[in-house]
Amino acid sequence: MDQFSMPSKLDVLKEPRGFVRIIQLLFAIFAFASTTSFHGHLNISDVCVNKTVFINMTFSYPFNLESLGNVVPICEPARPLYGNFSSGAQFYVFIGVIVFLYCIGTLLLYTVFVSKYESNVLLRKVDFGLSAFIVVLWFIASVAWASGVDKLKRYTSESDIKVEIHGSDKCTIDAPQSYAGLNISLLFGFSNVALWGAALWFLWKETPWFRGEADPMRQSDPVPEVDGSTL
Repeated sequence: MDQFSMPSKLDVLKEPRGFVRIIQLLFAIFAFASTTSFHGHLNISDVCVNKTVFINMTFSYPFNLESLGNVVPICEPARPLYGNFSSGAQFYVFIGVIVFLYCIGTLLLYTVFVSKYESNVLLRKVDFGLSAFIVVLWFIASVAWASGVDKLKRYTSESDIKVEIHGSDKCTIDAPQSYAGLNISLLFGFSNVALWGAALWFLWKETPWFRGEADPMRQSDPVPEVDGSTL
């Protein structure tokens, strides 16, 4: 019998509830991986008095431009570039990692502990409730990160940086990045909102509210009999 137990436990992965959860796991990985793997570059040169100053900067996750060092204005006592977008980026990555771990946990529940999941009404209700909450979290994180990406693009544009560093007519700024990686991360973020929202239907079908099952926690104990009759 043991040789047939594993295939039967993995049958749930052929059902919408199972294989959609695998897709959700992959989308979570793509969302936070595309965010943390992005690297942008800024190359600045300007003439200060009788010398040419060259500044090369690389910025990456968590996208705090103020941590890059003192560079503006370029020919005077300097301060960091404006822009700390780490809060939106870190929250987005945090949600991605938490969702990734949740997907692993529920996949184990669907397969290894499938009998416990099927027999426990509370587990199915909690799974549905947490999945609905994840839809909200993905939406908030994606909107916040979209705002951060928009500001990051603006404050690392050649025109904005030239104004910020008080560049002369001989100042040249090269910002070669295309931000395609961050656009992809946002695409996966909002795709996760749609994916988790659509998948709620399959989890709803597992709940006692859809199946019409009795909730054990609401079942009262029978009234004891007195003198052969119930009260």
